[in-house]
Amino acid sequence: YTPIPIVAGKKHPAIKKWTAVNYAHSPNLLEQYCAKYPNASTGILLGHVCVIDIDVLDTEVAHICRSIVTAKLGDAPCRFGKHPKSALFFRVTGSNFQKLATKSYQINGDKAQVEILCDGQQVVVFGTHPDTQKPYYWPDKSLLDIPFAKLSAVSEVDVKALLKDLEFELASK
Repeated sequence: YTPIPIVAGKKHPAIKKWTAVNYAHSPNLLEQYCAKYPNASTGILLGHVCVIDIDVLDTEVAHICRSIVTAKLGDAPCRFGKHPKSALFFRVTGSNFQKLATKSYQINGDKAQVEILCDGQQVVVFGTHPDTQKPYYWPDKSLLDIPFAKLSAVSEVDVKALLKDLEFELASK
């Protein structure tokens, strides 16, 4: 995982050129970020990791979407911010890919969409959610507990097939 500082209580990075962070080339960089941004939330770069971001506020539909994801792709660590919205984390095999998404739907008056975040994206893993002002939380194990190599593996082909199933589910509501 490649951690980056996120502006506290927000969802965007605290640093410029965050997509180019490389701790192997700058071994002291993480320590410098920790000192410079002591109150920052923590995000990770995506690319080798992808996130299935379930932006659905209807509890039942959000649960169904999570079930579809894990049935198709395998178990995944799940992070909540504004429940029942959630993010599931996977290891990318093959080439990294750009962001993919279902169409946006209205369910009970709220926007409902699933995004697959990957190359060129980042996601908050620890910190305070901007809407709820409460900490993001992991109901089971967090990424701190799961080595990268132990994440369920997915490819671009896998997630494109998954999107079709999610699209069908969201469109039927």
